[in-house]
Amino acid sequence: MTPTAPCAHITLPNPELETVFVIDAHLQMADGFVRCCHCNAHYLVEMMDLQSATVLYRVARVEPDAVAKTVRSLTRGSCDINRARSEVFSVSNAAVTLDGFLILEQGQFSRWYDASSKDIPTGNWRDLPCDGALVQATINQAN
Repeated sequence: MTPTAPCAHITLPNPELETVFVIDAHLQMADGFVRCCHCNAHYLVEMMDLQSATVLYRVARVEPDAVAKTVRSLTRGSCDINRARSEVFSVSNAAVTLDGFLILEQGQFSRWYDASSKDIPTGNWRDLPCDGALVQATINQAN
């Protein structure tokens, strides 16, 4: 069963996360799997907003075995052009979206923002404005 809370390490300043696999990219990672270097907790991060070199991610906890299976399947390839999309869809449906955002600044994860009192946008980053407004609002509300 997938845990429903973030590990203690991801909520610390400058969390040590390793990129496991980049699912989609736009200037830098848009969607992907990352893992905590301390406890091996795995997360699906999905871009919600972008401002210059700062990316705001929605975060979902996923089972390490599901990530390993998905990455193995995606890197193996398939003649079915819809298979990769289906694999990612399956893992994201099983993931537990957390009440928080993760910020990537200058290529480094820098901060966790509690979002328990906010509506977390859903959908793919291509369908969201990605105009920097959500990044700015999140940073301003935290200060």
